Amino acid sequence: MSGMVRRRSLRRIWKRVNRVTPDELKELEVECTDLSGDAILLTNGLDETASAELKTSLRAKNFRVETLDGENIRNKAELLEALDNACGFPGFYGKNWDALNDCLSNPASWDRPVSEAEAGIILIYHDATTLKQSDREAFVTFTEIVISVQKGWRTEGRNFRFCVLLGA
Repeated sequence: MSGMVRRRSLRRIWKRVNRVTPDELKELEVECTDLSGDAILLTNGLDETASAELKTSLRAKNFRVETLDGENIRNKAELLEALDNACGFPGFYGKNWDALNDCLSNPASWDRPVSEAEAGIILIYHDATTLKQSDREAFVTFTEIVISVQKGWRTEGRNFRFCVLLGA
């Protein structure tokens, strides 16, 4: 990676949701839609039912919601491919860290571009621990890129939200 993001502890930016009750699901929805909120949220209890409810609620608020099934994502190449499939990156997407940063920074360039009516993108990444355990460097680099992109949007004054929910 060409130094586009600095390494730092993820513990300072993660919020934990240990079990998802209806109240906690509502709280998670609020955190996802908060423009000033953290770019990475760690969830430990987002099952299929709760995930479906959250998607429906976020879509009703004009957020694009994409999902990654991390059970089979064990390394950088598989992660970059899965992100391409989920988000619909443009044909020139190079499947490397710099290309991921560029694509996340410019969602209008995607094959399924983000419209002006959409308030942001929420990526629900189920079973993120598979990547974290098998390729920690790729996991950390991915989260750093997400944080950098969200920070860049805030600096530019964009009224747009990008958030990744990492499911354990």
